[in-house]
Amino acid sequence: MTKKNKNLLLIHGAWSSRNSFNFITNKIKDNFNLNTIQYFEYDCQSENAEEILERCIEEYKKLRKNGDETIIVGHSLGGILALYMSKFRGVSNVITIASPINGVDSLNTFMYYFLVLTAPIFVHLIPKSDFIKGLKEQDYSRVDIDIIVSRSGYNLAMPNKESDGIISIESQTSWTPEKSKVHNVDSNHHEILMMPRVVSIIKGALNT
Repeated sequence: MTKKNKNLLLIHGAWSSRNSFNFITNKIKDNFNLNTIQYFEYDCQSENAEEILERCIEEYKKLRKNGDETIIVGHSLGGILALYMSKFRGVSNVITIASPINGVDSLNTFMYYFLVLTAPIFVHLIPKSDFIKGLKEQDYSRVDIDIIVSRSGYNLAMPNKESDGIISIESQTSWTPEKSKVHNVDSNHHEILMMPRVVSIIKGALNT
């Protein structure tokens, strides 16, 4: 049976852009099972999580018109959006990279209010928020999910917790969707996007 080509939807992290995926796209752009690469961009300083998710859904609907299955890859906060998108018809795989899928934790009061004032998205990303609770309540049985955890780094703002230099390891691992595959990578929060193992996981999803 002939394999169908797949779309790839890439969602960057907070305070980032599509350019963060340059290494990955250069490594996979010639894959014979890849149909379209699409980027979803957002501004965490002017949009909250619900607004961003709504626009992401519209972007996916446009991509879906060609009828091919779609793999969604999200880095950092983009991984939370990617998991939310897994409920839509046509999504075959979701891959999160260094994503605080259990919510952004270890924030002291000053840091929390600073982030909320500078980036509205963060009010929805603490572990007890309705947005994170909704993420955990979704049914993930229909899609293949890979959780890539970045495990190397140090963050002065959370001296008593293991982190990847930006977010805690706990925020990436203390909750994962049922039956998801967890991949531990010895890399920090940003350099993980240039790790061959991450490219290999994405290629594996394209070629199944």
